Amino acid sequence: MILYSFYFAKFISTIRENHKTDRTTADTVSPAADAQKQLQDALDFEGSDEEKKVRMYLNSLGIDYDSLTKEELVTQINILKKSKHMKSPYSQRGKTKKKHK
Repeated sequence: MILYSFYFAKFISTIRENHKTDRTTADTVSPAADAQKQLQDALDFEGSDEEKKVRMYLNSLGIDYDSLTKEELVTQINILKKSKHMKSPYSQRGKTKKKHK
């Protein structure tokens, strides 16, 4: 029985090695774990909420946030401000600051 189990384990490991590069083989890193890591990295980033959202968006496209110039970042933020997802969930209506004399 021990000999059978040894050969079976060897057989399974050989199959695993031979099919490691098959396109039907599952990835070793799950997309959910990768997305969770990207989200955590964006949340840990020190910056404004807009910058964090832009960082997450760029990561999802495979663009390194740190490689962008200041002008490219400003442009990207201005473009993404047009998205309903970039808007604040809190209404600012009627919240203007009153000037004291």
